[in-house]
Amino acid sequence: FARALCQIRGAVPYSQDFYQPFIRDWQLEVEGARA
Repeated sequence: FARALCQIRGAVPYSQDFYQPFIRDWQLEVEGARA
């Protein structure tokens, strides 16, 4: 996940709004796997 984020970050200017959905989806996946 971190590697993909770094690749995207390298191609797209950093924007908190751009990454917010990625972070939310990732947290949901982690919580879902843990449950």
